[in-house]
Amino acid sequence: MRETAEYMAANGATMPLMVKKDGTIWKSRPFDENDAHELFTRTWLGEDDGERYKTASGDKGEMLHMMDKHLAWAVEKGLKLTIPQDGEYMKWCQEQAG
Repeated sequence: MRETAEYMAANGATMPLMVKKDGTIWKSRPFDENDAHELFTRTWLGEDDGERYKTASGDKGEMLHMMDKHLAWAVEKGLKLTIPQDGEYMKWCQEQAG
């Protein structure tokens, strides 16, 4: 998510810290990898009763689905993401391939 956060920040994404009653942002901070993780986990997997899906407790199928969606989003944006050969995502992809 670090690479995603860098892309988002470079394209103007910030995190509001204070919002006025009329909805205008008064203070903000740079968008970081924790923000990217939170945003995209909610976007790709949704939430239940206002709580986002917990990736640490998720099953492999859901996690692979989420990472596939995120990779497709990145490709669409022209963002190159690093995918470690020995990482979980690559292992899951190899398992799915048979």
